[in-house]
Amino acid sequence: MYLEGQHVDNGWIRSTFTLTHRVSWEQMLQAIYAAFDYFTEIVIFVDEKKHRITSRDEVLSIPESWNVSIAGTSLVFKVPMIIFFYNQVQFSNVRLRCVSEDLRGLTYEQFNKMVGPLMNALELAMFQEPVTPSQAKETAQSPVRQDTGAPTNASQKPGGAPVNSTQHSGAAKLADTDQHAQTHKGGETAQHPEADRPHEASPHPEAAQRSVAPIPAPPPQPAATPPQRHATPPIPPPPA
Repeated sequence: MYLEGQHVDNGWIRSTFTLTHRVSWEQMLQAIYAAFDYFTEIVIFVDEKKHRITSRDEVLSIPESWNVSIAGTSLVFKVPMIIFFYNQVQFSNVRLRCVSEDLRGLTYEQFNKMVGPLMNALELAMFQEPVTPSQAKETAQSPVRQDTGAPTNASQKPGGAPVNSTQHSGAAKLADTDQHAQTHKGGETAQHPEADRPHEASPHPEAAQRSVAPIPAPPPQPAATPPQRHATPPIPPPPA
């Protein structure tokens, strides 16, 4: 919002702020709803008359009228304050009680820096639909979707910590591989793991030959045979 000006009148600082955009009645009620966070001892006025409400949510359903205002003690400035919004008009009036000479002597720049951020926050609230406590309660009670595709770590260690399913399957494959390596050619299974045995020479020479078989050398190529010379030179043909 833009501060048009301020002046002191009968113990109050009266000021006028211009809204950036024209707003509807419902948007003004949203600003009043948001102003509850900045006031205590709140009183709502509609057309300069006190409007009785039993809950904050009822502010959003006030019938359309000429103006609506919120009054109370400001939690920001610690003094009585009133904010007016007018229907079909693009400005808002603010009244701040002068309880000290410091407030009475505020300049335009000082007052704008002090009250301007609050009015800007209320203007932004006009374009954001408020989340009422009833809606927040329904959202909190709604069931939470669970991802059925996520793997579940059903296996746990003796200490109670979950075991990763990928690590569990990898360990099972490794155990199967070790068990297969411990099986003899005739189908007899070794009684102890291979890692517990001392290193011994293999009793099967065939296995050793298969494991360290040298690469065969290529067969020798026969030497090139030079062409044979004739025993006697060829006889030249007779002259024609």
